[in-house]
Amino acid sequence: MIFIDTGFIVGLVDSNDQWHNHAASLVSKINNEKRVICNAVIIESLNTIGKRLGSEAIKQLYINLKENFIIYNENRALYDKAVSTQIKYGGKLSLADSIIIEIMKELNITKIVSFDHHFDNKEKIVRIAH
Repeated sequence: MIFIDTGFIVGLVDSNDQWHNHAASLVSKINNEKRVICNAVIIESLNTIGKRLGSEAIKQLYINLKENFIIYNENRALYDKAVSTQIKYGGKLSLADSIIIEIMKELNITKIVSFDHHFDNKEKIVRIAH
């Protein structure tokens, strides 16, 4: 299993995104993996794509996410852990990133496709960006 971060999704969908070429080059590396996202990633991705590309792009992306990804549903206990993680790192991680870290721990996922350097040097996380 591999976790997929918002930046990868947005980069893949938006051809004008700074990470588009990087994202496209990574697709073949993750095609055979079980790809995991969470509600926070869905929200961030749909919000960003909606602002950039409009409502039809939101619709198509949402369908794609539902059909091609395992969606982990957060709960209060996970939010409690994520806030603790956010505090542990002095607020330098967003709540969404902290949620991702906690989900990865819970599901024993060690790899994340992300262009976000905040995932570097975190325990048992390997960031795939190339």
